[in-house]
Amino acid sequence: MNLKLALTAIVLAGCAGVAQAADCKADLLAAQQNLERTRAGYQAAAKGGTPEKQCAALRQHVAGLTRIRAVFARCDTSANKAKNAAQVGDAITTFNTQIRTSCAKAKKS
Repeated sequence: MNLKLALTAIVLAGCAGVAQAADCKADLLAAQQNLERTRAGYQAAAKGGTPEKQCAALRQHVAGLTRIRAVFARCDTSANKAKNAAQVGDAITTFNTQIRTSCAKAKKS
């Protein structure tokens, strides 16, 4: 599955299980909007940005994913809470691995 589609599915699944508290809804919406911005920034940088811009965009995207994970940890009341958290954690691990490999090479160039 495409990573973009997978992350969108994770966020939507998490939305369905988020507690009805207004602060959770607001936090999830803000985190989701931030994640969309960071994903767009990452995709734009990947298409033609310098290695430094690509690395910065990757780091921002990981920060967005980390924020989503924190909101889910606090607000997700669904039966899939552990699965949602694991999927976001897997995405963070994937991007962190990419940062370690790609950005280390960019520094050496």
